[in-house]
Amino acid sequence: MTITNHVLTGALLAVVLRKPELAIPLALVSHYILDMLPHYGYGNIPHEKRDTMKHFLLKQTIDAYLALGLFFLVPYLVRGHVAPVVTAYCMAIASIPDAVWAYQYVKAQPHRTGQYSQPGPLTRFHKAIQWCERPWGIYVELAWFALTIVAMRLVTT
Repeated sequence: MTITNHVLTGALLAVVLRKPELAIPLALVSHYILDMLPHYGYGNIPHEKRDTMKHFLLKQTIDAYLALGLFFLVPYLVRGHVAPVVTAYCMAIASIPDAVWAYQYVKAQPHRTGQYSQPGPLTRFHKAIQWCERPWGIYVELAWFALTIVAMRLVTT
């Protein structure tokens, strides 16, 4: 899933549950559950090739900026329902497992060396559950985005 969808899911959990002791750990669990769903990706293209594609880098940049904007906007918008700090924590925790991919990318500097480090057990698990990353997964991503926005609206009105 995109970081944007992980961030929105974390925010939705914060608003629905309104209990940080439940919402924060469930935000982390939600990351792995969402990654089990079919979602946008490049299929069987190796990371070494994918990470140098301009389309991939543009998509990642847009997703990162959109998620960052939501990270600052959503806690403000739902402040009447849950403390902004709780929403922000849930959003951050829901997206943090993907930091390993950014770390791998920066460490490997694929545009220079293409050398990726060997993933640890958690990273191998994280990759294995993402069984269906395909271009058509963009429709699943867009549907999830719309559903979280609608659900957030219903819960906060």
